[in-house]
Amino acid sequence: MVKRTILASMAILLIFSNPSLAEDEFDFYLHASESNILLNLEENVTVTIFVNLTKGIPANVTLDGRWIGEVPEAKVNITPSKGMVPFTAKIFFSAFHKTGKFIYMIKCSGGGVVHYLNLTLFVTDLNIDFSINKYSFSKGEEIHISGEVSQDYVKEVNLNISCGDWYRSLDLPVKNRSFEFWYNISFGDPDGKWSVKISSMDRRGILVEKEKDVNVSNPPDVVRYKVIFLSPPKGAVYFRGETIDICAFVSDAGKGVKGASTNCVLPSLNRINLTETKVGYYRASYTIPWNCKTGKWFLSVESINGSFAGGRSTYIFVKPAKLKIEIVEPSGKISGETD
Repeated sequence: MVKRTILASMAILLIFSNPSLAEDEFDFYLHASESNILLNLEENVTVTIFVNLTKGIPANVTLDGRWIGEVPEAKVNITPSKGMVPFTAKIFFSAFHKTGKFIYMIKCSGGGVVHYLNLTLFVTDLNIDFSINKYSFSKGEEIHISGEVSQDYVKEVNLNISCGDWYRSLDLPVKNRSFEFWYNISFGDPDGKWSVKISSMDRRGILVEKEKDVNVSNPPDVVRYKVIFLSPPKGAVYFRGETIDICAFVSDAGKGVKGASTNCVLPSLNRINLTETKVGYYRASYTIPWNCKTGKWFLSVESINGSFAGGRSTYIFVKPAKLKIEIVEPSGKISGETD
């Protein structure tokens, strides 16, 4: 009995003295400051690589890398190329002389562990630049966006304005490499930090975008009216070609506001006027175009009467119209519906 106990103790000791079975076996985590990098021609870039300990006792590791697929003319330098975990390294890519998508695979090895990380570099000949008339707005003021693209082949750019879940998106025409946009900020739009993005695709299908932020706030002593959406219901689903009934109740201290100028801003940023049907109630109908963008639509209603105003936004979902198909030839009529 004593002999068996000693043998069992020795077995336990052997298990825990085996490094391969120890709980503190070495491992690390490899990540980059950015893994998808957009560059212009003749531009260089430096990426920071972080090697962090996740388990065990720190050990030395080595960093190196190679191109996967197409190889650009850019030179690569990793500094330092080795170190004790945790440590930080810099990867410098010299100027790129041709456009395209290039993948650089980083290998980090040491202590019997190997990890890989891919960096994707998108090199483009397209540059977008734009300005905004100012960067702090009150509702009711006009925002003016103007900009330029570097290539003649760009015929339009996409404008995306967002604040939280709310957003607007539309395409702007480009003429002589220039584009412009004006919008009078609705009292129904949200206040806060707005992200303004301009984007377009280059000839290789690489998305190029620039982003700027503006602040939008309620003007003091102006927002007084409460606007309630009666129709459409929030989150309602409509199809292209259907007509939306837009109805809102505008009140001041619980009483309907008479004679207010009330409109609704559509996803296209066009406005339609709402007509007063009785005191405080405003209504309009809008038929969804057959060729409109589908998805989530935000509607902003504002109501202005003299020096006071109010607003509210809601959203609906727009889907492609259902098409009815009938085959009359060959004989034996077949019919059905499809989206």
